[in-house]
Amino acid sequence: MRRFTAGQTITVTAIIAGAGALTDETFKARAYGQGGYPMEATAAITDAAAREVTITVAADEWRANSGGYGRLELLMVANGEKTAVLSEEFRIMLGLSVTTQHPYSDYRIA
Repeated sequence: MRRFTAGQTITVTAIIAGAGALTDETFKARAYGQGGYPMEATAAITDAAAREVTITVAADEWRANSGGYGRLELLMVANGEKTAVLSEEFRIMLGLSVTTQHPYSDYRIA
C-alpha cells in the first residue's frame, strides 16, 4: 500500500497493460482524500511507447492534515469505451503542523 503525508504532492506512475504505443487513448484521474472527499487529479501520458501514465494531485488539494485512507483511480477512454486501469487505496499519514510532537507512523502515539 502506498503511503502519502497529508499536504504533500502525490505523483504516481502507472504502466498500462496492452500492446503498442498510447496514441488514441485519453486518461482521466480521480483522487479521494480522508472521508471520501474528491481531490482534483490530472493524468498525463509521460511515455507513450512504454505505455506510461502519470497521475498528479497538487499539495493544495488537501483539506485536512489528519491521517486515514484515500483512493486513486485512473480511467482510460479508447474507442468511446471507458475502462478503469487503476484503482488503489492509499494510506494517509498525519500532515505537518506546529503541534506535531511525534514522528509520522501508521499508529498514533498516546
